[in-house]
Amino acid sequence: MVSFTFAYKVYKREKYPLQSSAIWTLFLCYWLVLIQTAFFSRESGSRKQISLILFETWGHSVQAHAYFIENIFMFIPFGILAPVLFKRMKKMYWCVLAGFLMSCTIEISQLLTQRGYMQIDDVLTNTAGAMAGWLIWMNITVRQSRQSGVARATCPD
Repeated sequence: MVSFTFAYKVYKREKYPLQSSAIWTLFLCYWLVLIQTAFFSRESGSRKQISLILFETWGHSVQAHAYFIENIFMFIPFGILAPVLFKRMKKMYWCVLAGFLMSCTIEISQLLTQRGYMQIDDVLTNTAGAMAGWLIWMNITVRQSRQSGVARATCPD
């Protein structure tokens, strides 16, 4: 996969084709792990519930708290990688909106395939994860621009 992407980038005469290919491969691997976690780690037909109660998944146990926090961590890579790969995602609004829409897609797909509970909390926490990832990406970008001699880095938002 990396070699195909690299060859395509060289053919298109892009700057830094190996770096770009590695990031695309990392993004693909992230999505494969996300799909595995959200769908294929559960038996089909095993979950049929919908929860539209906000913060219901926070619960009263350490395990419930861990699931809540896990959903935030699950979308941080999206918030970091999306702005690197897509120009429009450099704006916080678009990156967070894309994270929100992807989370909604996952939740609706879980409902239809009955491979996960459709929960509003998951959409909220996944969206928060995408925002946290974008903030991490922005922090790294600003630090790199300052280190490279740019007098002042501006937020692309």
